[in-house]
Amino acid sequence: APNVGRHELRRRLLQNEPYLFDVAIPHTTRARPKVACHSFIEFGQYDRDLYGTSIDDIRQIVHIKQKICILNLNPEAIQTFNKTDLYPYLICIAAPSFERLKRLELDRREYLTDKDYREIIRKSRSIERRYHLLFDHIFINNDLD
Repeated sequence: APNVGRHELRRRLLQNEPYLFDVAIPHTTRARPKVACHSFIEFGQYDRDLYGTSIDDIRQIVHIKQKICILNLNPEAIQTFNKTDLYPYLICIAAPSFERLKRLELDRREYLTDKDYREIIRKSRSIERRYHLLFDHIFINNDLD
């Protein structure tokens, strides 16, 4: 779910262990056939261009660079990713309790209301309930340190 620490965790892993972890850079294309033939693990549209994460790029990171590829996927992409030959290890980064989430978010530059925090937790719990069978591990972000 958004705002539970996924991006910060990814940033720290890449910074602290760059020899072990890497990320696939999203591509931009105007060609719908690539999307239709499942060349992307997930994709979206911005203006007229499609953008997405290429399965071939993930393969290159895993097989050629021999690194662990970190992806922040939308929940809908998890089912697609599980059907690839990449054998992903899927971890859900879940929101902690309301009080803990507020403490973790104190250093954010953007102001969040109590209503925002409740919505973050609601979305996180919804993803956990809906996709829990697809995750190898659910990590509750009580503290990234």
